[in-house]
Amino acid sequence: AALSQGTLAMLRLPPLRPGRRPDQLSFSGGVAEYIHGREARRFGDLGPWLADAVMALMRPWGPVLRFADQGIRATVIGASQHSVQLSGNTIFVAPTTILPLNSLPVIVPHIQFDNEAIDAHAVVAAIGDALMRLDLAGCEVPVALGYRWQGSATHARIAAFSAGVISGLALYLERGHPLVLVGEGDVGGLIGIHASQSGVAAAVVSIDGVVVSELDHIDIGELLQVSGGVPVVVKSLVFPR
Repeated sequence: AALSQGTLAMLRLPPLRPGRRPDQLSFSGGVAEYIHGREARRFGDLGPWLADAVMALMRPWGPVLRFADQGIRATVIGASQHSVQLSGNTIFVAPTTILPLNSLPVIVPHIQFDNEAIDAHAVVAAIGDALMRLDLAGCEVPVALGYRWQGSATHARIAAFSAGVISGLALYLERGHPLVLVGEGDVGGLIGIHASQSGVAAAVVSIDGVVVSELDHIDIGELLQVSGGVPVVVKSLVFPR
C-alpha cells in the first residue's frame, strides 16, 4: 500500500522497497521490552501502546519473532546529548596505552562524603547497589565509576575510598577490566596514585573535573602530551522530567 504524506514526512531514510517478506523480525529499544514480554511496568510514555500496535500488525503478517539479547540497552545514539570536556592536570593514567576507552557505562554509587571518616564497607555496598540498579553486575564490559568528592583529601579518607572502590569492583578487575574513576573535584590524581599503589594489577584511569550521571556513557581519549590532559566525551540520555 502507498504511504500517506503524513507517514512519509516522518521517514528519515528512503522508504523500503517492496520485496520478499522477511522470515524473522527482531526489535530493540525500550518498546522491545514490552514486545518481548520482559517489562510490565508503565513509565508514562506510549511504549506499551506502541508495542501492542506493532504486535497487532505483525501477528497476521507471518514472520517469526526472534528475541534479541539486548532490548532497551540498544539505545539509538541520536537520542543522546554530547558534551566534550577536558580533564585537569591532576589525572592519573597507568599504563597510558590503556587509552582510548570508548562508551563505558557510568555508575554513580551513593557514597557518603559528608562525614570526615569514609566507611570503606559502605563504599563497597553502594557500588554493589549501583551495579545491580543498572543491570551491570555481570562484569561483561568495563564501567566508569563517577563520584562527587566532598571534604578534605587526607590520606585516611583517600585510602578508605580507594579500598572500597577496589573491593567493590574486584570482579571487574579480576576479569582484566581497567579501574576507571571519574570525579568532579580535583583529587583524581591522588586517588589514582593511591589505587595504583594498592596492589591493583589492572590498569588505572583516574580523571577529574568531569560531571557524569547514571545512564551516561563516557569516552576517554588518548593522553595529550602537550597538556597532560585527556579529551572526554560524555553521552547523556535525555529524558523529560
